[in-house]
Amino acid sequence: MVQGPKSASIHVRFSAIFPFKTAVFVVRLKYSVYFCCIALNSQTVMKQLFFLISCFVFLLLSCTPNPTVHRENGWYLATSEDMDSIALEPIVTVRDFNKLRLDSDACGRYVITGRISPHKQAEWADQTEKAIGRWLAFVFNDTVICCPKVHARIESGSFQVSSSPDRPMDLPSIYRRLRQEKIAIIEEQFKGWTKDSTFTQEQQDSIIADLDYWDAQAITHGFE
Repeated sequence: MVQGPKSASIHVRFSAIFPFKTAVFVVRLKYSVYFCCIALNSQTVMKQLFFLISCFVFLLLSCTPNPTVHRENGWYLATSEDMDSIALEPIVTVRDFNKLRLDSDACGRYVITGRISPHKQAEWADQTEKAIGRWLAFVFNDTVICCPKVHARIESGSFQVSSSPDRPMDLPSIYRRLRQEKIAIIEEQFKGWTKDSTFTQEQQDSIIADLDYWDAQAITHGFE
């Protein structure tokens, strides 16, 4: 009599608990399967996303042009008038210009005339001789301003920068910026020397613009 109820009680208790545990287990199983499916789907999506990003980066890198090589303002050897054919190293740069003038040609168009420093004229002559039949490119701000063909060795050190009618350039502005660049380069050699000068800034600039950089360097080094 006593054992019956105990057995029933245990059975009921077990029957009451088992369905609950079963339900929980099933629910857990469902969630486990669900989360497993989510995980599988997430992995698939991530793989696809990674693949798409990889393809996008590859195409982006493939389509992006190579970075432009920076060149100092000056004259360069060139095998053609194309920017890609221009040498990386200059023959002469602004620091090698002895004189710069804004002038006009026979047609009244602006031109920039100049002369190479005597210290660099031999190198200029040798390089122009090597360039016979090819081109010399004058580069300013990584842009070819003119690209004349060389027909003979240039021993005088003289040069002229011009622009063609079909590709006009603002030569007065380029001249001013080249002149200011040369002044800044030479002023660096005479840093602090002009602070007590009685000349105006314009007068100082005019004097400095006509100086030869290599002579100025020799003078300042002589006082060191």
